[in-house]
Amino acid sequence: MGHHYLIIAAFKKANKELLKEGLKEPSKMKKATLLSDVVEKTEGFVMSERNYRNYYTEATGTQAEAFYIKQPAVIKGLLSFLGYSTYEDFMKTCTSTQEPLLSSSQEAQEKTTGAPYIKTSKKAFVIVGLLLVVLMSLWAFEFAEEPRWMVWQEDHYEVAVFDRALFKAGKLKLYRADRIENFKQLRVDCDTEFFDKKAQPQVWYAKNEVGNLDCFSSPGLHPLSGKTLKKITPYMIEKYICRE
Repeated sequence: MGHHYLIIAAFKKANKELLKEGLKEPSKMKKATLLSDVVEKTEGFVMSERNYRNYYTEATGTQAEAFYIKQPAVIKGLLSFLGYSTYEDFMKTCTSTQEPLLSSSQEAQEKTTGAPYIKTSKKAFVIVGLLLVVLMSLWAFEFAEEPRWMVWQEDHYEVAVFDRALFKAGKLKLYRADRIENFKQLRVDCDTEFFDKKAQPQVWYAKNEVGNLDCFSSPGLHPLSGKTLKKITPYMIEKYICRE
């Protein structure tokens, strides 16, 4: 059995997390970005959100059973995100408590070919459904918290009020405490401690428009260009930072 259950479950949880943060209708890109950040933070493995979106498309397509995730770090990171230590544990839960997820085409085919459904009054279903929608809408209006926002200021993120112009320009981001507290742009030189005692990188970078390195204190996306940040390496330090 392939990894389609894993990627679908990860996208579902990412959707729930973004809803909790106040995003009303999380896009596939937002969910993929969240998963990219999570795996990079927990496993130190960088993979763009585009690849996660492609994985989701494959996992929900007609060849879902043949879908496999090639990167072990991605599998491990997604399992950790879902609260599992091994893929075997995840599949035990998946096969014992979940029905296989159908793609939209498969679901439509079953409906037209007479797959078994509970014989209940359609009118009753419609009435109950409408009542639930009304009740949930009232509850959301009454109790839902306003989403929080942040904006990039020179070398760090700051909490911000909603601004339509900034939002349309893509500069207003959904608030994330870890970005506010731990994500900073760094001024680096040859004396900067790029690695810890275990030789693990403490700096992440992306090339800017003039070909120099913009360096940051934690992994993620470049706040202005949106590029995925990479771990610093001795080669990049020597070539771009400690040049004679």
